[in-house]
Amino acid sequence: MLPAGEGWQPRGTVLVTGGTGGLGSQVARWAAGQGAERLVLSSRRGLDAPGAVELRDELSALGCEVV
Repeated sequence: MLPAGEGWQPRGTVLVTGGTGGLGSQVARWAAGQGAERLVLSSRRGLDAPGAVELRDELSALGCEVV
């Protein structure tokens, strides 16, 4: 059990399923902001999903490698 106020700290590679959708993109942004080095965003439509290219660019600008 984690002490109160402490939570999971992403590091290394983080897999986000549904990574280009509404909730998945928010989780990806959070993980990037918390220190994930690499994000693997899985989705049915990949870069063809609306906003996926922009999301990739945004996360890359935060210093994450995005796959």
